[in-house]
Amino acid sequence: MKALIASVLLIISFSSHSQEDGNDLLTGYKEYKSIMNKDDGEIYEAAKYVGFVNGATQRLIVSEFLCIPGSVRKAQIYDIIGKFLEDNPASRNWAGSTLIYMALIKPFECEE
Repeated sequence: MKALIASVLLIISFSSHSQEDGNDLLTGYKEYKSIMNKDDGEIYEAAKYVGFVNGATQRLIVSEFLCIPGSVRKAQIYDIIGKFLEDNPASRNWAGSTLIYMALIKPFECEE
């Protein structure tokens, strides 16, 4: 049943034009990393990235698609998603929420 719901969510997110795509997220991730490294970074883009990732991740947790242990820090989540975006350039045109799901489902999938 969860697989069916996940599939429906993925299809819906593919058709949505009102959210960030992977290219937008990667830009935000790079700015976030720049700021964290105490370099000059665009705070607006970094904040958009952090906010979007936090919101999408919370939706996935509430929907019980992800079970992220309390010991995992938010910075780890940001880095996992950023690495996924860097390693999968062909899918960066997909909806941001879909890519966040894809990046986090393997390490944090809830057990049945």
